[in-house]
Amino acid sequence: MNNLKKEFATIYAGQAFSLLGSSVVQFAVIWWLTIQTESAIVLTLVTLVAFIPNIAV
Repeated sequence: MNNLKKEFATIYAGQAFSLLGSSVVQFAVIWWLTIQTESAIVLTLVTLVAFIPNIAV
C-alpha cells in the first residue's frame, strides 16, 4: 500500500509541474503576441481562445 502512495505522489507531482509549465508557455505566447501586434483586441482574443478549454472542462 505504501508503494502505491509513493507512485501516486510521483505522478501527481509530475502532473503539477506539467500544468505549471503549460501555463507559463501559454502566458509567454499571449505576451509575445501582444507585444508583436500592439493590439488590445489581439490580447483579448488570444486570451479567450487560450482559456476556452479550461472553461469547457
